Amino acid sequence: MSQRVPCISAHSPEQGRDTGGPGEQSRRRTLGALLVAVLLGAGVWLLIGQAASFSRLLHAINRADPWWLTGAVLAAMAAYLGYALLYQALAGVGDGPRPRMGLTLRLTAAVFGASVLATAAGRLGSEYWSLRRMQERPPQAWSRVLAINTGEWALLAALAFAGALALLLGAGGRAPLAVELAWLIALPVCLIPALYLTSASCRRLAEDRGTRIRRTFAAALRGIVLLRALVTRPSALSRGLPGGLLYWAAELLTVWAALRAFGVSLGFPALVVGYATGYVSTTLPLPAGGAGGVDAASTYALTLVGVPLGPALLATLVQRLCTYWLPLLIAVLASPSLRRLRTELPRVTRPSTAR
Repeated sequence: MSQRVPCISAHSPEQGRDTGGPGEQSRRRTLGALLVAVLLGAGVWLLIGQAASFSRLLHAINRADPWWLTGAVLAAMAAYLGYALLYQALAGVGDGPRPRMGLTLRLTAAVFGASVLATAAGRLGSEYWSLRRMQERPPQAWSRVLAINTGEWALLAALAFAGALALLLGAGGRAPLAVELAWLIALPVCLIPALYLTSASCRRLAEDRGTRIRRTFAAALRGIVLLRALVTRPSALSRGLPGGLLYWAAELLTVWAALRAFGVSLGFPALVVGYATGYVSTTLPLPAGGAGGVDAASTYALTLVGVPLGPALLATLVQRLCTYWLPLLIAVLASPSLRRLRTELPRVTRPSTAR
């Protein structure tokens, strides 16, 4: 639904007043990244638009249903709440920090807004920054970051598995056999080793010692251990699971409503398989938040499940406006509040400090 918080600088506001200072350099990098994103995005839209026929696209835009477009925007906003619930649940598993929902929502605005300027690594960095500000030790902070993102992907993979199985059985449309089999294989291939490596007999592998590669592997395992802990704790699961499901339901609803706005009705199995296939591109180290590359991947992934190129392009444009550019706008508008995170996060309570 997926870093880099343009509104949260590593320097104080006073440092940015000098035109040659770090704050000015940060603003220039931000503007440069936005310019690259606009140019890359525009170039891809023009190329695919030419293939889809500009005249047909204009005709579809003129006939677009504004109510469905409004629904797409509202669905994208609901994803914020879902992510906040998942973040709050996994951050607080065990002896982790327990941020209030209001603070978590503002932090979510920062993380989502940051995703415009970088890909997955930037989002991971923002989540890590927030946990470190809440006094989490570096190894444990990385483990919680990996748990949050692994939890997101696990839920999406489970939804895509169900969708691919339905398509393979002939329900709700059809996708290329290779795509269906990929999602049917991906979930068990990842789930079975994860369950084994985080079992009691392998817990020693999660010990933070040895070489850097060994410590990185241990941090990843501890992230999966945190996920298992969430599943076994009803108080955390009651927030984390609904939050993750709400996040992906809102993301999928955004695409579905956008397609409906341009006259295409897509069943759930085809929708989730098409969306998940395109979403894989967000894991690639693409510049400027994947502008252009993710757009193209998402568009052509929808064509794999039967959506014509024109509506697929327009629906992806709406979805990217809602989940790529809207988060940046929200982060900019909320920047005065986001700057306070620097002082508020260290005061977040933990089980050992709360009385």
